[in-house]
Amino acid sequence: TWLSDHQLKTRDYERIRVIFKQIVEAVAYIHEQLAIHRDLKPANILFDDKDQVRVCDLGIVSEFYYGDGLELTGTRTATGTPLYCSPEQARGERYNSKVDVFSLGLICIDLYVYMTKDDQKAVFNNYREEDDKKNPGIEILSLIDDTRIRDLITNMTKFEYSERPSCRKVLDEYIQ
Repeated sequence: TWLSDHQLKTRDYERIRVIFKQIVEAVAYIHEQLAIHRDLKPANILFDDKDQVRVCDLGIVSEFYYGDGLELTGTRTATGTPLYCSPEQARGERYNSKVDVFSLGLICIDLYVYMTKDDQKAVFNNYREEDDKKNPGIEILSLIDDTRIRDLITNMTKFEYSERPSCRKVLDEYIQ
C-alpha cells in the first residue's frame, strides 16, 4: 500500500495534505448523498500514478436520515474494520456519519506517522476508550510538527461523536 511504500522518513507532508484533502472530499460527497461509508481504512483508498484518490469498497454503505430534524441518524450495525471503527460502532450503539470522521482521523494519523502494527493497534484502541485521564494520541501526535494537523486529528477522533466536525467543516476550517 502507499503507506507501507512511504515510510516516515520519505513522506512529503504537503503531498499528504493534498491526498488527505481528496479523501475527505470523497467522504463529504458520500455524506452529501445521505450515506455513510462505515468501513474507511487505508486499504479502501486507492491512488493512481498522479496521486488522484478514489475511495472504494462501498459494499456496506448505508443510508441515513434526519430523525428529529436536528441530527443525521444512522444505524446500530457494528460493521467495518475493527481497527478503524469509531467507539459507538464498536459498542453497537446508534451512530451517524461521524463514524466516518473518526475513521478519517485515524487514517490521518496513519498518513503522518509511521507505526508498527502493534503500536497502531494499541494507539487506535485507546481512542475507542472513554477515559478522561487519558489523552490517547498525545505521544503519537507529538511526532507531528504541524499544530493544525494535531488539532484536526484531536477533533476528528473525539470520543463523543457529537463533538466531531463534519467532513465539510474539516474541509472549510482545517484543510485549504
